[in-house]
Amino acid sequence: MTLILLSQAQAISPALGNPGTLYFTPSYTYQSFDEFYAGDQLVDTPPGGEDIERQSFRLYLEYVMTEDWALDLSLGYFRTESGEGGPFNEGNQDGLGDSELGIRHALMRQAEQGLDLAARFGFTIPGDYETGQLSAPGDDAFGANLKLLVGHSFGSTRIEGMLGYGVNEGAVPEAWIVGAKVIQELGAGFSLDVGYRYFDSSGDLDIGGPGFTPERLPEVSEKGNIVEIGAAYGDTGGRYYRLAYSQLFDGENVGREQTFGVSVTFGF
Repeated sequence: MTLILLSQAQAISPALGNPGTLYFTPSYTYQSFDEFYAGDQLVDTPPGGEDIERQSFRLYLEYVMTEDWALDLSLGYFRTESGEGGPFNEGNQDGLGDSELGIRHALMRQAEQGLDLAARFGFTIPGDYETGQLSAPGDDAFGANLKLLVGHSFGSTRIEGMLGYGVNEGAVPEAWIVGAKVIQELGAGFSLDVGYRYFDSSGDLDIGGPGFTPERLPEVSEKGNIVEIGAAYGDTGGRYYRLAYSQLFDGENVGREQTFGVSVTFGF
């Protein structure tokens, strides 16, 4: 069971930053849900609709080596609160979340070819946590993923899209993710954005289905639709501040979670 992380690393742009610049993005996210999908059936969290919460503090680093190549690293600490009792709702956790390491290559640039297009290859390194709980922040598995990122600006409006595929070690299912976002500049450094993501990690196991045990929670099939809205401001010093909210709906074997996030980006 993976709470969907609203993070800078999941929203990597197809347009690279300034060559020779190291960007820092510290972020804080708060996630909660009191219902989850067992298979495709929406049910209360045990024992009776208890709130499951997670707080995450992450640092996303990106170094733009050249106009065409960039490296990124995401590290984070989490804390969960998962109510009382229940068959796989065993208490609180805190520790190191999954880390992400990636390299991104710009294939096209709008200024030259009329479109921003980039590919990112990345690795997931599992953190320090116990699986088998609804509140677990990941699947405790090494993984590799490839994402294709595309974007185009139409005056003050920008549209970005993403298609990704990932594989994981052991019995954790492979995963597909697709997303799109529209960003509208408002002037004076302010902007609004709205986006949609769909993920599909198809396996042969459902929560509560034949063969399911809490220990096999990382093996379940996971699907979900997420809508997200955000507001951002870029100041004259090159810093970029963002607030965001997202809601999951219509999923399988995932929490019906809402997420609030705040981040600031600055470069050297």
